[in-house]
Amino acid sequence: MRFLILLTIVLSSTVVFSQKIKFKVADHKDTTVNLVRYYGQKLYYADTAEIKKGIVEFDGSKQKAGILALFLPGQKMIEFVYNNEEVYIETSANDLVGSSLVKKSEENKIFLAYVKFINAERQKANRFADQRKQYDADSENYKNLTAKIDESTKKVVDYQNDIIKNNPEKLVAKIIKMSMEIDIPE
Repeated sequence: MRFLILLTIVLSSTVVFSQKIKFKVADHKDTTVNLVRYYGQKLYYADTAEIKKGIVEFDGSKQKAGILALFLPGQKMIEFVYNNEEVYIETSANDLVGSSLVKKSEENKIFLAYVKFINAERQKANRFADQRKQYDADSENYKNLTAKIDESTKKVVDYQNDIIKNNPEKLVAKIIKMSMEIDIPE
């Protein structure tokens, strides 16, 4: 009887403390997918699993904290932060980042909103930079477009600083802080 009680406690504790990394990818066929992680600037395979009926699950207990990515065939991937918490993200194969919806993981609610914001601001700044190419550097149009690019950059920096200020204990804030340029005093 004691053995049965002990076995039940052990099994229930592993279920409670297991960290699943789960994705639901709409519009994706059944196939093999990978979990990848960064070491420096390079990506390395961290795990492999089968996606079936759009759902894939990895064992998070095998992973170290950091930025990971779900890597799909066709060189498609969605990055996310893993910090020993359960992760569940729903997305679409047609637009992995843009259609992502975080169901579980406070870190990724912050991170994926940040990634979407950065992508939107980058697109705006790139449009302004493309328009600016048709003007001379001394023209008023060139200066106005440069001001819009600078404004977009300031928005990004302000957004980053807000995340760092409002989430000082989260890994996502530390990752963002590491990616920012350092102000070096004179």
